[in-house]
Amino acid sequence: MSEDENSQTGPARKKRGSYSVGRSTRTTIIRGATQLLSMRGYYGFSLRDLAEEIGVSHPTVMYHFPTKDALVLNVIEAFEEAFGIFDVEVVTAETEDGTPGDPILEERGAKVSTMNEWIAAHLRLAAAPDNQVMTDLDRVFTVESVNDSHPAHDHFSYRVDAMLQLLEKLAKEMPDYDPENPVDTRRLVERWYGMVILGGWDGERFDSRELIIKYLAFAVRELRYSAEQLLALGSMIPRKAAAPFQQLLVEYSSAQN
Repeated sequence: MSEDENSQTGPARKKRGSYSVGRSTRTTIIRGATQLLSMRGYYGFSLRDLAEEIGVSHPTVMYHFPTKDALVLNVIEAFEEAFGIFDVEVVTAETEDGTPGDPILEERGAKVSTMNEWIAAHLRLAAAPDNQVMTDLDRVFTVESVNDSHPAHDHFSYRVDAMLQLLEKLAKEMPDYDPENPVDTRRLVERWYGMVILGGWDGERFDSRELIIKYLAFAVRELRYSAEQLLALGSMIPRKAAAPFQQLLVEYSSAQN
């Protein structure tokens, strides 16, 4: 090809490396699995069903995730990333002889350190495009993981206890904390799971954003937030979560009247 021809066609496009292609396929598999798990549950599909659903071969799914349980751990990691409250990561366990073992979920504690950050995390979830899938998944895993053979059992048992401990700690660190009249933070956890589970009990999908806003309105009342404290929270809300925050203010105001 001459220099003129080459200049007319422009620079050659850089080919995507095998690593980026692999990461893209892996992400597609995790997203597809998250969708199926949120709709059908762990027992409602096979890896072959997943491959057909997302348009890849069954061996491709098996290459990235040799077992369904390994895939579920990665879905849980994505789930917690979306919620933004707990820090978890799928890592490879080491065997006694130092060789790589099975994937495990490493639980590293809370990402949030104040009650305002906890509320803000929920508002970001309400504004996220995948909020419906994630709350559906929370409902499915909460119910299914009661079975101790379920791959989400250990994490969701941890999650409930960790949430209770976190909320108790954050409530005690609030400026207006009254040790003589402490907030019953267990009610916050019970209300969330009650709303999520009962919201999908009849098989109809609830509106996730509306559910989160109503839950937060309950939470700020239980935590005895004043209108001034709630307005001050607005300064740490990202722009994309501004609309859910406005809804929360309306819900809070209507409940006060």
